Amino acid sequence: MKTAAFLMVVVGIVVLRLKSNRNNVCKTFEDYYSNRDENPNCYYNPDHELEVPEIVMRYGYPIEEHNVTTSDGYILTVFRIPHGIHTKTTSKKPVFLQHGLAINSGSFLITGRKSLGFMLADAGYDVWLGNFRGSKYSNNHVYLDNQSEAFWNFSIQENGLYDLPAQINFVSNVTKQKIAYLGYSMGTTAAYIYLSTYPDEKKIDMLIGLAPAIYFHDVDFIEFFSKIWVVVAAPIQFITNGKMYPRMGTMFKYLCLPYPIQMELCQLFDMLIMGFSYAENDPETLPVSLLYNSDSASVNTFWHFEQLRKSQKFQSYDYGETENLLIYNSATPPPYNMSNINIENHLFYADNDKLATATNVKLLYNDLQKTSNVHKLYRIEDEYFNHANFLSGKNAGSLLYRRILKLLDSTYK
Repeated sequence: MKTAAFLMVVVGIVVLRLKSNRNNVCKTFEDYYSNRDENPNCYYNPDHELEVPEIVMRYGYPIEEHNVTTSDGYILTVFRIPHGIHTKTTSKKPVFLQHGLAINSGSFLITGRKSLGFMLADAGYDVWLGNFRGSKYSNNHVYLDNQSEAFWNFSIQENGLYDLPAQINFVSNVTKQKIAYLGYSMGTTAAYIYLSTYPDEKKIDMLIGLAPAIYFHDVDFIEFFSKIWVVVAAPIQFITNGKMYPRMGTMFKYLCLPYPIQMELCQLFDMLIMGFSYAENDPETLPVSLLYNSDSASVNTFWHFEQLRKSQKFQSYDYGETENLLIYNSATPPPYNMSNINIENHLFYADNDKLATATNVKLLYNDLQKTSNVHKLYRIEDEYFNHANFLSGKNAGSLLYRRILKLLDSTYK
């Protein structure tokens, strides 16, 4: 790890001394080593520095932006792509997309027209993009300063208990329809908190889980990382008031681009956690996804994941015995009641996903089988497909997105 970090810095310094090119993406990795401004296989893609509305409009799609306030005062932004390029009206069901940890709704748009958000819109679906509190699009509060410790005092629990109800109720009120919910990674974690806590809301009639992060029984590197986390968490909390920014975009821009060797070195840490998958790198979109897939998260969110790993249970946030007694009337945090899940679930997993592993997704599936609804499990047919590839993989369209469209089309004829 130290050698890789040193090489990344050295390569970055060397690159800074070389003549820079405006064109930042190429059709093959070999093209990156050419004069990109003169190579017809290279061009400039501005998406890495654009906001979600700008990206959507750049590709010719309509966009709406809505502010939604949670019951505890957080102001969230929800984006809507009501239809595709070739249609003028919404013709199908609303599909709500919810992002994972330390990213935002732009993660569903980072591969351009090949992105899941645009593919759903082109298929006629009414696409809604949610944003959890603390992300760049949901970084305000009715009265709290967004740099204060009080603002960042939240975990996945608040995402599920407050963020999702506010957003889902808003979409339901606008569309007057039940919603197909599609969550990626932590987007599914929060969804199961929401569904198990509010079984009577009945605003969602299907959940599609991409790499659902519920159980953590065999995640070796996360266990190693947790030993570091328990040491650094308190200093981070003290210095930042509970805000974390795991990946600095500006630093990545200079150290991780423009050459493939830099890109691969910068992916090393992520792949240790998510699974090695250089074969799924897309030369035309990797520079964008490397820079765009980053946002803020709270220290308590990381703590909640560590608690889930350590307890081997899907349970409420552990505040410590004294506070637990006040909040839960129990010294230990209660488990979320998965028997309350009363909608059909469709879970997608990949063998090379080292975070939401096949074993853990199957444990979730077995839990859901105890309920009366129909649930299905889908394997990604690619031995190299990892956790990040659900959003940015070169073959995500053929391996995953078309299957999702087929599932939606067959369900909502």
